[in-house]
Amino acid sequence: MFAKLKEKIKNNHVLYDYGQMWPFVKPYWGRALLAILLTLPVGAMDAVIAWALKPYMDVMMIEKNTNTLWIPLVIIVFSALQGVLTFAANFTNTWVGSRIASDVKISLFEKLMKFDASYFDTTTSGNVMMRFNNDVDAACSGLLSNIKQFFTRFFSSVSLIAVLFYNSWQLAVIAVIVLFFALFPLTRVRKRIKDINKQSVFTSAEVVTHYNESFCGNRVISSYNLYDYQNSRFDDTLRRVFKLGMKMVQRTGMLSPLMHFVVSLGIALVIWVGSYLIVHHQITAGNFVSFVAALILLYNPIKGIGNNFNNVQVALLAMERVFELLQMKLKICDRPNAKELREIKRGISYQHVNFEYIAGKPVLQDINLNIKKGQTIAFVGNSGGGKTTLVNLLPRFYDVTSGQILIDGTDIRDYKLNFLRDKIAVVFQDNFLFSGSIRDNILLGNENADEKA
Repeated sequence: MFAKLKEKIKNNHVLYDYGQMWPFVKPYWGRALLAILLTLPVGAMDAVIAWALKPYMDVMMIEKNTNTLWIPLVIIVFSALQGVLTFAANFTNTWVGSRIASDVKISLFEKLMKFDASYFDTTTSGNVMMRFNNDVDAACSGLLSNIKQFFTRFFSSVSLIAVLFYNSWQLAVIAVIVLFFALFPLTRVRKRIKDINKQSVFTSAEVVTHYNESFCGNRVISSYNLYDYQNSRFDDTLRRVFKLGMKMVQRTGMLSPLMHFVVSLGIALVIWVGSYLIVHHQITAGNFVSFVAALILLYNPIKGIGNNFNNVQVALLAMERVFELLQMKLKICDRPNAKELREIKRGISYQHVNFEYIAGKPVLQDINLNIKKGQTIAFVGNSGGGKTTLVNLLPRFYDVTSGQILIDGTDIRDYKLNFLRDKIAVVFQDNFLFSGSIRDNILLGNENADEKA
């Protein structure tokens, strides 16, 4: 039974995506719950305002009785209270959403730091920026705002529909049927935008990559007069971004106008049937005015819900991409029961080492090498001959395709990564400076180093 329920939740992408966010929401669940509870009166107050119009119209406008002059004051007070509660809900939502976004980014950044070198070989800087930062912002900013909007609309719709049935069940049935037809197109939105949204993310990442390449490679661009070449590539990327944006509009742009048209038909139909019911004394003028006010309050958000629903789907798709990263398994990590490498006593040994960056294209083949402790070894050869690759296997930037690298007779994969790399000093071919002073960069290797040294 529980297995079937779990499978149903997993198949429901909305529930499944929000379920995956729970570990990040849990530390702030109190404030998140408060934000949701604040939406209850915010939504219900619309119905109070619409309901108040009935006695006002029947007593004041029809019977010319001034006993209902308090009703406008009630409307003003309720509107002011609604505004205060809306601000409180927005503030709480923003606070919780920002904290959740920070926690998710920290988790993703920790994961990014532990990815192996092959991940960075095949991933652009723009892709990293979009997926590790922008996707998190899109997912988390929409996380609670979507929930808030849903509950506000839900409580508002339920209370407004109650006012509709209170005033006229005949007109209410018509209104609910029209509402169903207006919302039906939303069921197709996700399938229509999923592929385009994914392509848009990667294409937008290319734009960021162009900027990063121009910044880091400015000397190469200037030295070889690559201005036209870079401009052409950037222009081509922007054209693809434009085409994807237009495809998104083509697939979803008619949603809001279509819903607006259906809702307008509903209002027209209600006015036509309502006029008949008033003439035949089945409802009062107060009933009709209250009904129309509730109907407009119910339908108005529907007119723009197409665009809002697109944003909801974009946020959910971003959430899926975020958890795709969080659930990625690290290719290079500590084995169970990995040992600590305290010191190197005998030496390093490469035994029948083979390595491939791309399957089927060997870079190193059957390498055998023994290096004794204290011995100095220099690898000399042509560029691209595998010298750097051979060295990069030792600190496990990559793992061997087959064979073994041993330190004191133990496979390096049986040592804990932190202890293995702590015993290795690397001078790279390309210099890289982190943000901060030269002193800060020097102390990265050892924060407790002697100042005199």
